[in-house]
Amino acid sequence: MSRSISDERRPAGETMARAGAARDPRMTRMIRIRLALLAALAMAPAVGAGTVRTLDGKSYEGDIRFDPKGKVLVTPPGQTPVEVDFQDLLHVTFAASPRTAASPGEPPRGLLGVYYADKDLAGRYVSRIDRVVDFNWAQGYPVAGIETDAFSARWSGRLTPPETGDYTFVTRMNDGVRLWVDHRLLIDRWTPPEGLKEWSGTIRLEKGKSVELKLEFYDTGGNAEAHLLWKGPGIPEPVLVPADVLTPAPPPPPYGGGDARKPLGNGLLAIYYGTRDLAGPAVTRIDPKIDFPWGDGAPLPGIGADNFSVRWIGQVKAPTTDAYTFHTVTDDGVRLWINNHRIIDQWQDQSPSEASGAFALKAGQTYDIRMEYYEGGGGAHAQLFWSSPSRPKEIIPSDCLIPVSTGSRLPAEAAAPVRLYPIQGLVLRNGGLIKAQIERADDSVIRFHRDRQRDLIVSTSHVACIIPQAFPPAMASKIPPGRKGVLLKNGDFFEGEIRYIRDGRIRVSSVLFGLRDLGYWDALAIVYHDPSPLSVAYEIHLTDGSVLKASGFTAEKDYILVKDLSAGPLQVWAWEVREIACGGSRFQPLSETRLAKAVLPPGLSLSDALGVDALPNGMAIWMGGKPVDRGLAMAAGSSLTYDLGGAYRVFFVQVGTCDGAPAGARLRFVIDVDGAEAYRSPEQAPNDASLDVSVRVSGARTLTLRVEPTGILDPAALAIWARPLLVRP
Repeated sequence: MSRSISDERRPAGETMARAGAARDPRMTRMIRIRLALLAALAMAPAVGAGTVRTLDGKSYEGDIRFDPKGKVLVTPPGQTPVEVDFQDLLHVTFAASPRTAASPGEPPRGLLGVYYADKDLAGRYVSRIDRVVDFNWAQGYPVAGIETDAFSARWSGRLTPPETGDYTFVTRMNDGVRLWVDHRLLIDRWTPPEGLKEWSGTIRLEKGKSVELKLEFYDTGGNAEAHLLWKGPGIPEPVLVPADVLTPAPPPPPYGGGDARKPLGNGLLAIYYGTRDLAGPAVTRIDPKIDFPWGDGAPLPGIGADNFSVRWIGQVKAPTTDAYTFHTVTDDGVRLWINNHRIIDQWQDQSPSEASGAFALKAGQTYDIRMEYYEGGGGAHAQLFWSSPSRPKEIIPSDCLIPVSTGSRLPAEAAAPVRLYPIQGLVLRNGGLIKAQIERADDSVIRFHRDRQRDLIVSTSHVACIIPQAFPPAMASKIPPGRKGVLLKNGDFFEGEIRYIRDGRIRVSSVLFGLRDLGYWDALAIVYHDPSPLSVAYEIHLTDGSVLKASGFTAEKDYILVKDLSAGPLQVWAWEVREIACGGSRFQPLSETRLAKAVLPPGLSLSDALGVDALPNGMAIWMGGKPVDRGLAMAAGSSLTYDLGGAYRVFFVQVGTCDGAPAGARLRFVIDVDGAEAYRSPEQAPNDASLDVSVRVSGARTLTLRVEPTGILDPAALAIWARPLLVRP
């Protein structure tokens, strides 16, 4: 058989595929699509396993990559990759970051890190699993419960080399450091402080043979850093020792020394934020249980009654082995994780609403639990129940809840450095947070760097404050609203205009004291403006605690380029991304769109037929057993046409017949786009569960909502279109 020169240059499989396509032209498009997807996968930076939810209501789980052509590629196990355009994303979450967490069901990876409250590796301690040793604490706290300065740490576990050969281990530390590998002391620099230094030692290791590894470190004051790297066979330059070759040592028992903190009691560690996005200064306490019908009141002193959020973390212990159902009742949004599995996700404005998720528990075994909640406005309500076939529904009692404690191993989410405090770096006026190192600043711009990106610039007009070091949340209350100045370690607030930051000094112009120089590392916060959070197209959450408010993003070889309107373009490694959420600026309530035409049944006026964001006559309307606070209440036989002007991408709504309608009432919901039917619901009776609907309206000029009676016609049979939203491109 003859073969062309061009065929000889192609892989054999591709030549055979093309031959088959010549015989069956219908295969051509399939082959091209498959080859294009394979090429995209080769170019796209890998992130990890996770879930992608789209604006049209679809959900995909699998391995996620970002395609430089503006798409997310999701590969479900054993299936062909699925393409999702960036503009179609509603929510992307990742099951784990390569540096921060193991995948569900896998044994833990990394080293056991034990952090001591003095520099002699003794006394009160906190322990956790660190995936890698890669920390730049500066002058901040190394972990919740251990103060800055004069602390020490010991990392221990086992290392399994991927190849046989000579390995050189490199430490970058200040101050003292010791490293043992396979019981050999490779590095011994337990010396007086010398600042940040790099030391190394070499040892020969065998492929697959596990050896012990122990790393010790102490800090006496000033900046603190700790990094463990290696090079060897196939690793020409020093890189971080990765988690997948490390196995942590068993955790130590709870600390029982006389200077340990008092027992925290049962319950969950609660972190209360003064914003609705779980960011910024916070106040912490132990809540015995989650049972808070706050109503219009504030959750606690120092936190406002509206626009706040709470994260509860700890462990739950079941009294019996059973299939448990967890129930939340909240106003507004809520998310719940059990052992890192998200079982409830209702992160949306809502009146008091119940959500539930199931998880099997074994008697006496503890499971990590995390619940997140936000309050947007109006009444506030947060409750957490459970039930099982052998246990009635009840608020989870405090004796079944264990808070994060400084004497035992912390869950990863709670144990992460500065996770409970404002992150070290920049707090932007738009509500964004950027973990960064500040290089210098004048009265107009701040120069900073993050990771490998240096010489970054942001205008001081876009900055709320600089956080030189993480600090206890109670200190945030010492920053007076509307004032500029510097919050110092001793709790004093020095008011004045910030002139510059350089050479470790902050120059402040004070009305009372004139020009004063303050030490940069004596400051907890350098305040320029009050924050004014904005709605943006995307919110991008990173594993280091940064929250980027983005107008858009693009993908490159190994990273994504985030377009932050305040800080400019930021380069983010793909593995740093923890979550991407469609931002509020892309959503518009239908009530803000022009009503072009209304068709009503005889004898009804427009006000009788519908309510927009305020249901008719002030009545309490229920749908599917839940109250509805915003939306349209339309009489059967009505239709409403809205002028879209080609400006939107997707229409979201929840539909159902109001629960107060006669038992025989039946309604059907119909949506027309540019006069053509795009959606028709099944018959909906009173008390039926509501239906979530999403319809594409890209380029459409008009959107029509119609209600068709299919049972008895009764004026009390109202059709509810709850929380109707349009999504911009």
